[in-house]
Amino acid sequence: MKGTAIPIYEMFDGSKTKLKIPVYQRNYDWKVPNCQQLFDDLVDMVKEDRDTHFFGSIVEIGGDYSSKLQIIDGQQRLTTVYLLILAMVKLLEDGQIEAEDPDLVAEEIEEDYLICRHVKDRENIDHYKF
Repeated sequence: MKGTAIPIYEMFDGSKTKLKIPVYQRNYDWKVPNCQQLFDDLVDMVKEDRDTHFFGSIVEIGGDYSSKLQIIDGQQRLTTVYLLILAMVKLLEDGQIEAEDPDLVAEEIEEDYLICRHVKDRENIDHYKF
């Protein structure tokens, strides 16, 4: 089996990818210190101009290149990144933060990275409430 690094934005691209968390994975249980450490690691990555950060191991289901991927390792990290993207969208929508890049629009981020076009509406993030 050959491993390949894939940019994280491709992992969250709802038009191409459906990530599955297997039932044997533990529940999401990260607390604030865990999330803060990941956030600090990502900030350091940008400051140090590093191109990569390890988020976990993901395998293709079925081997038919159907873009259905199963998380083997990294469920806590990937879920936290997903929640960070969701928080950014909500802050942009509420006007609590402003993007430096005018192309960074909350609605497009949500549609491109938070909504999976491969599943029924009831399974999508669009039913979240804060």
